[in-house]
Amino acid sequence: MRGNVTTYALNNDSIASMVQGNLMPRPIETLSSVITITFICQERLSLSRIRSLFRVRRQVFLEALLWLRTHNSTYYGTVQIDGQRLAQIPEDDVPTEIVLISRHRLDEGLLDQKNSGYVSEPQLGATVFFNQFFS
Repeated sequence: MRGNVTTYALNNDSIASMVQGNLMPRPIETLSSVITITFICQERLSLSRIRSLFRVRRQVFLEALLWLRTHNSTYYGTVQIDGQRLAQIPEDDVPTEIVLISRHRLDEGLLDQKNSGYVSEPQLGATVFFNQFFS
């Protein structure tokens, strides 16, 4: 599977107002306002495949928030964990908002069109840069 990220012009003030404050997790309803998922594939993806890509586990999410609050206090030190919002996160499943915004395209011609812009092998300069800073 290949993928890419596309960004669009957003009303930053509106998004900031949706996510401001110290209560975490953010309202799960905001997912459908800030992301969209489109699959271009030869056959419709099964729910089990979508689940393997976007599975969320409430306990792991909570542990991540606690870790961030402890180890990244500059940005997360004042976070308050809201039990009601946490309860909206699936115990072990894909958030309904993700399933509802996922779109499928079965047009194989789009696959060729999308793939034409990909570079299949990294250029030497990119590999050297990566190795210098991330090895």
